[in-house]
Amino acid sequence: MKIRVALIEDSESIARVQVNSNRTTYRGIMPDDYLNNLSCKDKAVEWKEKIRNRKNHETVYVVESEEDGIIGFFSISETRTNEIAERELLSIYILEGNQKKGVGRRVFKKVSNKYLKDNICTMMLWTLKDNSSRGFYERLGGKVAGTRVIERGTAELEQVAYKWDNIQSMRS
Repeated sequence: MKIRVALIEDSESIARVQVNSNRTTYRGIMPDDYLNNLSCKDKAVEWKEKIRNRKNHETVYVVESEEDGIIGFFSISETRTNEIAERELLSIYILEGNQKKGVGRRVFKKVSNKYLKDNICTMMLWTLKDNSSRGFYERLGGKVAGTRVIERGTAELEQVAYKWDNIQSMRS
């Protein structure tokens, strides 16, 4: 398994992972019509733009397996929404068949290594309150640091912010 900075050519694979992950992870949480209308083509255009422009110093990484190609991705940046932490894990998506196999831990290790090298101490991420991955974030030392409401389709969904006051703690 390899983790590397995403290239523009990876946009379609990133979009496929995002759409498929949203549909498997958030079915029953987000409205079905919202999930069913997600478009790999539209998401690929968005990811090409993000990779090209690096707004807020966003960096996108892909997780690649020799057998299956891109099986996940994540993006990091300066904190977008408030001053909870120095940096933010904006997105983390891993295809369902590759979850609970250590991929998420490898992603967090990559993020913590990058931030520690850059002398960054604190990080945060937002996730849906009903996301089953919340326990994973807590086992890695994340502490709830806030909430907000977002809209997806016709639904208002609560998100929870997780914060790491010491990125070193994510490495265990």
